Amino acid sequence: MVYAALRCVISVGKIDFENGYIHVCNIVVKGKSGHIEEESTKTEKSNRYLPLIGFTIPYFRDLLQQQISSGSKCDKVCHLSDGSPVLPDYITHKYKEFLAAHNLPDIRVHDMRHTAASLLAAHDATPQQAQEFLGHENISTALDIYTHCLDESKRKTADIMDKIYLS
Repeated sequence: MVYAALRCVISVGKIDFENGYIHVCNIVVKGKSGHIEEESTKTEKSNRYLPLIGFTIPYFRDLLQQQISSGSKCDKVCHLSDGSPVLPDYITHKYKEFLAAHNLPDIRVHDMRHTAASLLAAHDATPQQAQEFLGHENISTALDIYTHCLDESKRKTADIMDKIYLS
């Protein structure tokens, strides 16, 4: 499983299975001393509660069960089955392995934020929904930097213009 990441920073959250939410509340960075340090999120909007995405629930439940079985249950998302923290470099390494194994282009983990914003827009999510999901402080960041018009959306726009012209 690949988590949204920014350079060597990963978001850490707590999962509430009962209510179906994840709380993104900390980040993990690789410090100068090589240790992992937990910090607060970058902005107030980054600290957020999001509904769990349905297809991720079995993965997170299985991970929790593995942690319980190993006696190292942890209340954070970015921990391995043995309870040890997932290091930012580990995610980047596993992500690159996944891309290579599936013959996909070599893109940065952070680029998935652009993909997410663009796909949300293409599937009629409001700008506010994309902003909240991505945790941006300003809606303009979600729109101006992260959201790109996909070919499907361009075709949809051309169809709208055609209908306007013909009416």
